[in-house]
Amino acid sequence: MPDVPGKDQGLAHRDRRIRSSAAAAVGPAVLLGLRSYVGDATCGVWVYPRAPEAAQPFHLEHELTMVRGFAGTRVIGDRVSAFNGCDLVLLPPGMSHSWTVAPRTSTAGAETLVLLFTRDSLGRDLLARRDCQAIAGLLDRAGRGLAFTSATATAVEPLLREMTNAAPGRRLGQLLILLDLLASDAAEPIASAQHHGIACQEDLQRLDRLIAFVAAHLSGPIALAQAAEALGMPVATFTRFLRRVVGASFVPWLTHWRIEQARRLLRSGDDAVADIATRVGFHNADHFHRTFRALTGCTPRGWRE
Repeated sequence: MPDVPGKDQGLAHRDRRIRSSAAAAVGPAVLLGLRSYVGDATCGVWVYPRAPEAAQPFHLEHELTMVRGFAGTRVIGDRVSAFNGCDLVLLPPGMSHSWTVAPRTSTAGAETLVLLFTRDSLGRDLLARRDCQAIAGLLDRAGRGLAFTSATATAVEPLLREMTNAAPGRRLGQLLILLDLLASDAAEPIASAQHHGIACQEDLQRLDRLIAFVAAHLSGPIALAQAAEALGMPVATFTRFLRRVVGASFVPWLTHWRIEQARRLLRSGDDAVADIATRVGFHNADHFHRTFRALTGCTPRGWRE
């Protein structure tokens, strides 16, 4: 593996600046997965623990996620799979993804580690080197998402944990070592060969703007025309765009998004169910309970327990 010269002080400053500017833009929830880092703030490496429910559906970075101690269902692209014990996956930019913990599952000692990075953070010239061809090949293979073996997950875990407390400059070197280790695994593609996902970075940026708009107006009604206007699109163009990139029209997508945020709030705090329902845009308790049960298979209180 090549040595990576680090400028810890400068990278640490950049890391703080990115987090600070992102939080200022949309509030602390940005670091919990409501949306991705924005603009050109995708040039670094971040590692942070979170619960699977905080997973964000789209972002501009590659993501390596290790889910340990939870059991439930994950949706990657067009593939729905059960997970249990230790689940390690590598996702490309723009791949839709979510993890749902099964109701009444014990989460004592469970955790999720997430590493975000961009190809540019590794350096295009570096990936062109002969001794980094395996890493470049891994990132190319990850276009449909990759699920790794339990043996590789066990080998990767200590390094991933070490990266959570490493200075940014050192973290870049550790990232190369980790990716080189992953490249030796005969990982299985997750999404089907027919799944195309998001076609370009412009699509990702549009989705990022849509998610930011919805998050800012979540407690109230959001009309199709308002969402289209937020993206600067005619309604018909916006509808085609959304069907192409998420496979659904606006109202079903928005309903799922509201329930996803309700699930996260139910697990992360003690607010009353009625208050959470209002925060995510449901102002009729019966409607909220019916919709929640239809999409999750349990009641809001059952999910919290």
